Amino acid sequence: MNKNIHMTVLKAIGIIVVVSCHLEENMFNIIGIPLSLSRELFPEYSYHIPLFVFASGYFYKRIYESDYKTLVKKRFANIRNYYRSNLFYLVLSFILVSTGLLTRNIEFSLFSFFVEPFLGGFQFYFNGPGWFVPFLFTVRIMYPLFRKGASYMLSSFKQGEEKDFRDELIFTVFLCVIGVIAAYFANKYPVENQVVKPYHAVLRTLWGLQYMQIGLLFREFLEKYLKYNIYEFVMIVASKVVFYMIFGYSTFSLRTVSFYGNNVLGLVTSIIGILYVLYLSKFICRIVDGKYPKVMDFIVFIGDNTWSVMIHHLLVKWTITQMIDAGMFSGYEFVVTYFVTPILCLLLPLRFVYVCKIYRERKSTQPR
Repeated sequence: MNKNIHMTVLKAIGIIVVVSCHLEENMFNIIGIPLSLSRELFPEYSYHIPLFVFASGYFYKRIYESDYKTLVKKRFANIRNYYRSNLFYLVLSFILVSTGLLTRNIEFSLFSFFVEPFLGGFQFYFNGPGWFVPFLFTVRIMYPLFRKGASYMLSSFKQGEEKDFRDELIFTVFLCVIGVIAAYFANKYPVENQVVKPYHAVLRTLWGLQYMQIGLLFREFLEKYLKYNIYEFVMIVASKVVFYMIFGYSTFSLRTVSFYGNNVLGLVTSIIGILYVLYLSKFICRIVDGKYPKVMDFIVFIGDNTWSVMIHHLLVKWTITQMIDAGMFSGYEFVVTYFVTPILCLLLPLRFVYVCKIYRERKSTQPR
């Protein structure tokens, strides 16, 4: 088994969780261990965004610190794809608003197209969950700069490829302190009326940096100590039970930089949630990989195409909701909402990716 395939499975679980948190109660809630129809032991909004930043940090390459221009060029390729989808949803939302099919107050301007994605991100509604892409872009290009700055204080950082646990741990603590400070100011000056200002976007980026470093620290120094057995998994679940008994149902919204008065709890729930999904991904690999190759291929396909699911699943949800409101599923609303909608929100974007892939392959084989 590829040593990093479990991280692809982790991303697959992560995007399923993202789909889940944008729906009402649905079948994917089972991932978080339901406590009731509306509450989970591991609620999506307690860890799902840091999970993807952690995965990015896990695959971070130190070469970026000495070849920053290459990093920026690579990241701009990602953001360019986002803006292509942004243009598509601008046109689609404009048509739907103009025809009265979409009743939302949407601003069509250069600001909403170019700047708002880095702020609130719901400028054209359907690709709203894609706000994460500009956010991750910002975190990814800022993280090497912070490491470069730390090289004036931490000797091993000056060497580029040298790995020193003490220095990395110090840097981790430093970024976690920055994260706590960012959460403090986000709580002191909260977002009002869902309007995310540049100030809040900066705090969001500062809060996200710690998970890049935690991902790197985990890969290089900590993962080798984990056995990924059921006893460790039970300890993780038990720790969340204790946390729940003490602090209650603790979540946060990173899009609106809302930590609900808590400066540290978001970091704690994120780490516990990331560990929980890490163990789930390992268990899935052990059970499925080699025994059920087609199932494994499908899970990996999900993990490799999280971007498309993130960008397009809300359109699927909206379409099905319109059909329910029109009475097309009369008497079956619960079945459609709980089972059908989450499955289609996952499968239809993936089907779109597959069709595009086949089209490109056929086009590349045609004689010129």
